[in-house]
This record gives sequence, structure tokens and C-alpha cells, in this order.
Amino acid sequence: MILGEPKGDEFNPKLSVRFNLENFVSLEKVKATYEIHYSVLDKLNEVDGVTVIDPLKYLCSDVCNVMDSSFNYYYMDSTHMRPWYAKKVLSYLEPIFYE
Repeated sequence: MILGEPKGDEFNPKLSVRFNLENFVSLEKVKATYEIHYSVLDKLNEVDGVTVIDPLKYLCSDVCNVMDSSFNYYYMDSTHMRPWYAKKVLSYLEPIFYE
């Protein structure tokens, strides 16, 4: 099971610039958008053969940055990564394909 990736208006370049949004989102705020997912994780631990992949462990620290140090946004809109960023960071999905 793959949990949700960071999302929000801050990731959307147009909204971010238009409304002068932060260049990061707190990890707590991102997790709050997936509250229901995290609430059922304990039940999944009871099921054999279920592997949980949490993208937030790979894409965020205390915050989830929305752009790199050269001001290149990671996402095209609020929920979809740009191809260059996806190629760079989605290696956490490799266990799915190579196990």
C-alpha cells in the first residue's frame, strides 16, 4: 500500500506565486490531509503480506519543500509532480517492482 504524497496549494506554482504562499508545507499539515489513511495503518499491520510505503518519509523532513534552491517547482499543480522531479525522487517505489 502506498500512502499519499505531499499535496496542497503551496505546491501549485500559479497559486503559490499569485497568493505569495510559503515555499514549504509543514509535515504535520501534510499528514493532516491524510488523517484517515494514518488512522487505519494499525489495522493493516495485522494483515500478512501488506507492505506500507509512506512517501513522506522520502520526500519530506520536518517540512515538505515545494521547490529546489534554484526556485524550480517540484509540482505542475497541487498534486502532480513534474517529470524531472519524479525521476529524481520516486526511487522509493523500486521495492514494488524488484521484489
